[in-house]
Amino acid sequence: MEERAINDLLKYLEQKGFRGKKLEEDLRSRINSDLPEFSTDHQIVFNHQEELVINYRLNFKKNHQVNGYLFDRYQTSCTIPPKIKNSQYGSINAVEFDRQMFKVHWGRYFKGGAVAGVDNKSMAQQCINRLNELLQSNEIDKIDFARTMMFKYWPKEQLNPEWSGTYESRFQRKRDYNSQLHANLVYHLLTGELDALYEKIRSMGLDLIAGSDLYSALCDHLQSIPEEFVLKTDFFQPDGKGTISLTIANSWNEYTIKELEIQRVQYPPLPHGTYNGVDSAELEAHMDRINWRNADHLCRLTEDGRAEFKLEIKSICQRIDLLQQDAAGQATGDLLSLKYWCGSPVMADAIRNKAWQLLDILPEKRMKFPTSIDLRAAVNLMAGRPVMAHLIETNLEACDQWIKLNENLGQDAKYTYFSGPTVEEIQSLICSLPLVPDDNRPSMNTELIRGNIVGAVHKNERPIRIEADPEHRTLKIFSTDGRLIPVNINFDPDWKPPSQFLEKLLKATHTNKRMPGKMKPRNSGQHRS
Repeated sequence: MEERAINDLLKYLEQKGFRGKKLEEDLRSRINSDLPEFSTDHQIVFNHQEELVINYRLNFKKNHQVNGYLFDRYQTSCTIPPKIKNSQYGSINAVEFDRQMFKVHWGRYFKGGAVAGVDNKSMAQQCINRLNELLQSNEIDKIDFARTMMFKYWPKEQLNPEWSGTYESRFQRKRDYNSQLHANLVYHLLTGELDALYEKIRSMGLDLIAGSDLYSALCDHLQSIPEEFVLKTDFFQPDGKGTISLTIANSWNEYTIKELEIQRVQYPPLPHGTYNGVDSAELEAHMDRINWRNADHLCRLTEDGRAEFKLEIKSICQRIDLLQQDAAGQATGDLLSLKYWCGSPVMADAIRNKAWQLLDILPEKRMKFPTSIDLRAAVNLMAGRPVMAHLIETNLEACDQWIKLNENLGQDAKYTYFSGPTVEEIQSLICSLPLVPDDNRPSMNTELIRGNIVGAVHKNERPIRIEADPEHRTLKIFSTDGRLIPVNINFDPDWKPPSQFLEKLLKATHTNKRMPGKMKPRNSGQHRS
């Protein structure tokens, strides 16, 4: 094998996180032996916990086409250090005893050498005395703790095989991986650190609003050893879209969420009308009834196995095209395609460039939030909708306290607190509405106090949107195209519709006012006998 090819192989291994003088020497020795295939062992110590060593067995196969060796796959193993809880076993505190056991170099102790510190022999003997005390207690939990300590710190050859195998199965991890995966990613997969990081992100509610596969995105970032990286995902709402950015920082191979930033664009009101023969309000009502994120609702398989749009979807696409061909209707067509197709894995490619350009020029809000926040509530605060305070301030209990965003205090999120309806009062407001079906009202309550816009169907079969309005202790009702429907839900005799509706009503009354004069008889075309 030529020197250049060996160097290329070493360079590829380094890109995957495998490097070191011993590894290079082992590789060169085996390559010189001209074996058809071979394996070599490699270890990486991950520094956030010095005793955690990942063992890698790297496998190579000779490839006659390139006249050299290719990195094939590898096996990994490690022993996960048992996590010690702050428990008490008689006079022995678990955490203190764990620290004491850690200070002794047990490999040297059993070989009769220096242990560590000034009086290591004495420290080691104290540990052994405590182990004997635990083992002789005949209490299962104390014996288990003693054996856990021995398994964690003693050399394997010093352990009793009658019980050590059980502890190996509890704490040892083994898996095979293909050569495409970086050593750092494998460490996070093998030890469960990747799952722990994913759970931190899930606990924020990001997986419930994300428009992408977060777990795969994390794997992509861990295909190297970044000091920090930004995990970005888009989210989509009926009245806007945005991006959530989590800055994740590396501290001794343990990643923590350092910063949260949200940017959001609000869709402008759609200029509805009839353009090129298409009633855009009717078209939106039709589009609103379709689940655009579910490919099964959009496509069907032909007899020869090809996927094609269903006739209903083809019809909608044709009407969007007609709107976009009309000078007055193209903005409406573009906004409809953005509003309903942005988050669709099937339809996003059907959005034309002009529509994306329209999205780029809309005003954008950008704000930083604490990493402990419920993300679903945070994106609704960004949209200008209030949420219940206990969803943001975790030390508060559910009561009548609500929060809205104060956008005049800089880029870091600041809140205004106010009193509004309780959870029970929101539930009562929902129950007063004539909706079908009735069985989803509890879940609607949960969504409304989080600031979500909730879809529902009136008993007259008309789809509507509902939003909490805690400042006025009521609910707002909208049509699917975002027009406010004035409703006196509380049956308040002093209630007045919003000013714009009063103006509209007065204008309509003035327009329809009859001219003074004699009214025509109802049956003007008939003569009385």
